[in-house]
Amino acid sequence: NAGQTPRLIAAKNPNSIRYHGSPSAEIDIFQAVREGKTNSVARLLQADARLANATNQLGQTPLRLAVTLRQTNVTALLEKKGAEWDAPSAVMAGRAEVLQKILRKNPAAITNTVNSKSLLHLAAGDGNARIVQMLLDANADPQAADGWGLSPLGRALLKQQTNVVRLLRAHGAAENLFDAVYLGDAKTVSALLAQNKALAKASNAMKISVVDIAAAAGSAEVLKLLLKHGGSANVPVITIPPSPIPRRISPFYQGRSPLNLATFW
Repeated sequence: NAGQTPRLIAAKNPNSIRYHGSPSAEIDIFQAVREGKTNSVARLLQADARLANATNQLGQTPLRLAVTLRQTNVTALLEKKGAEWDAPSAVMAGRAEVLQKILRKNPAAITNTVNSKSLLHLAAGDGNARIVQMLLDANADPQAADGWGLSPLGRALLKQQTNVVRLLRAHGAAENLFDAVYLGDAKTVSALLAQNKALAKASNAMKISVVDIAAAAGSAEVLKLLLKHGGSANVPVITIPPSPIPRRISPFYQGRSPLNLATFW
């Protein structure tokens, strides 16, 4: 009787609504963002402007999702409609001026993470030297490890971001063992194990050992070094999330031993 359509009522409802089947871009702003449907996003925001800063079950805002999926048109629309930037979104979007304002207002935002990666890891992987320099100036730790065990330098090396690699090295960054194992760099692995052979038994925050990584990556020389220094070849992997290196470590390896990982490919 009020002239409202079901879509309008759904868009204005501040509570989470569950639907059978796939979500529709006409009633779910996050689905509209995923599909890059700017018109649908605009209609939903017109019905309820608060949706610009709503969060989904993963804690993402529509802006964070749009930036993550590289939906640049949707990102521009959301920004125009009042969506608020956060530090990780600014880094992923390459918006140095936005990040600078955020850090000036809230210096603690430099500790924000996304999927166990710091802001410096994100910027290094994307090859954004300007933001990397900004974060280093704000005292971001160039040796911090992400959930995979990688340092920002390791991320930059894996993505072949040569400008960022030079910048990080100039600030004293050096490869850690996980960096070297992912890269198959036997020389660096050998040097690090010579300093501390206990590293051969190291695991990252996700409980994945360097032996698991070397086996899955097919780095025979690196694997020999790790086993020689005490790494175990008989401990099954509990669980493995997606790898920084495509096809090298997959979430389907749950319960597999290093031997399983080595023979999978």
